[in-house]
Amino acid sequence: MQRTTNKEQRFNGEWWLAADGEERSGFLEGAADCLTWTVHATGFSATSNQLSARITKYYETHSSERTLLVTEVWRKVEPEAHPPKATTG
Repeated sequence: MQRTTNKEQRFNGEWWLAADGEERSGFLEGAADCLTWTVHATGFSATSNQLSARITKYYETHSSERTLLVTEVWRKVEPEAHPPKATTG
């Protein structure tokens, strides 16, 4: 019998600070690909090396905001990162 839980994986500050460098890098590279090529968001082209320290510093200096998703903090530390423009149908 398989156990199920209601707990979802949340890629927020708690996860970020517990993850190792390779996991963070993999997340950033994968998220950048999805946001750029699937969602067509702009500005998510910075490399994980460019972003990792800035995201870590943000979570370390804003402990009350550790529930923010990594992609939300990404937008805060990388001002060129923008969500896709809404299209009218």
